[in-house]
Amino acid sequence: MIIAHKHKFIFFRTRKTAGSSLEIALSEFCGKEDIIAPISKKEEEMRRQLGFLEAQNYRLPYSTYNSRDWSRLVAGGFHKKLYNHIPAATAKKISIQRNMGDLL
Repeated sequence: MIIAHKHKFIFFRTRKTAGSSLEIALSEFCGKEDIIAPISKKEEEMRRQLGFLEAQNYRLPYSTYNSRDWSRLVAGGFHKKLYNHIPAATAKKISIQRNMGDLL
């Protein structure tokens, strides 16, 4: 998943549609403020070799955590984050919590 503020686009990755290749290619147009969800280590290395930005800004702020999230964080270091193949409805809910509602 990519949210590019400057170019005003959101890329939702779907299954079996060259999503990794598209995500790597779109990373070229992302800036430091954009959200880029992580992909596999091999694919992140490919992004790095191409000089594109790697996964960034995908962890959600603690202000979006509920009591269950806090318990999971304390127990095992779980962090809420945006991820590949995230449903659009989930991303929209998260964007409202992060004050990004204007993008979704």
